Amino acid sequence: MGTLNSALSIAVSSLTADQAALDVTTNNVANAETPGYSRQRAIFAENPSLVMSPLTYGTGVSLQQVQSVRDPILQLRIQQEMQQQGSADAFVPAMQQVEVMFNQTTGGDIGTQISNFFSSVNQLSTDPTNQSLRQGVLTAAGNLANAFRTTSSTLSSQKSNLDLNVAQTVQQVNTLTGQIAKLNGQITTMENVGQGINVTNFYIMEGEVRTGEQPVSKTTPVFRNIAISHMTINGARLAINIEGLPEMPVAGLRISDVIASGKAGLKAFNTVGLELHNVQVNAESGPAFLVRDSKELELDHVTSRKPLADVPVIRLDHCTGAIVRDSRAFAGTGTFLSTGPGALRGLILEGNVLGGARKPTEEVKADFWKEAEPPTEGEGASR
Repeated sequence: MGTLNSALSIAVSSLTADQAALDVTTNNVANAETPGYSRQRAIFAENPSLVMSPLTYGTGVSLQQVQSVRDPILQLRIQQEMQQQGSADAFVPAMQQVEVMFNQTTGGDIGTQISNFFSSVNQLSTDPTNQSLRQGVLTAAGNLANAFRTTSSTLSSQKSNLDLNVAQTVQQVNTLTGQIAKLNGQITTMENVGQGINVTNFYIMEGEVRTGEQPVSKTTPVFRNIAISHMTINGARLAINIEGLPEMPVAGLRISDVIASGKAGLKAFNTVGLELHNVQVNAESGPAFLVRDSKELELDHVTSRKPLADVPVIRLDHCTGAIVRDSRAFAGTGTFLSTGPGALRGLILEGNVLGGARKPTEEVKADFWKEAEPPTEGEGASR
């Protein structure tokens, strides 16, 4: 382990983690003026050590997660204040409507009618036998009673309106809650079914059967110079799917800083310039990385933390000139890299740590594609 290649592998791992941290910093700077944005920070974790009795070797660090920097106490206070603000926003308009009923500037409010009633009684006290003053007291009393009845009726009407608004709001909340629950179910489905990353040129329509390479035309899909990074995929049927056409390969696709797990791992064919950097794939069956008919392939720091003893971690078919560098075989690995007979000499292997594999490399005639996730072309042909 104490070799230049292992030291360079640790350095590359550290540089990759630092590059991810710089990406986080760049994102923080770009969103410095974005309202509601919380600063993020990169969390590093030590890579598992490699034990070769009696020595233990470190293997560097990697980016574990990107975490938003939030004060939990302040966040709780903000939520409480938002609740109080929402309560006040609902309370104030209702009270403004009530205020109008007791506004003394209108002349028909209860306060004015009470003042008029006591004023008429005071006038009557000076001359109790005066019929006009008596009538004035009766009129003021009637106006006061009408004011009480009108105010009571208006308050009851407003109460009914507020109750109706509450019922409508509760119904809206229930509807939104149901939509959220439905979305959560869809998210769970996306996490556990289908393909985590899917880049495909196939466009077979219902009833069509693709028989081979087709002439390039204006309808031929083109995928070039795509970058995918910083993703975690769990429980997919096929973790990563890359399908180019013989006449139009997927070109310049770069996948970096991805951790993916699924029933099947990565499957790629008909590509040019495919690059995988710091990609971990854990497959329940088949090779973690299954690639064929690909030119200028570069596998940099690719691993599987849950290797299978009976299948290789990487299987390459018709990938002459492919580069596999700074990758590691974890304990329990049967075969790390498998190719067809005589193909190994056409590959470039640099700085790989393969001590954990029973067989670092092998050349064997085998067809791992028979048991792989059916490609789009097969699905289209079967319909």
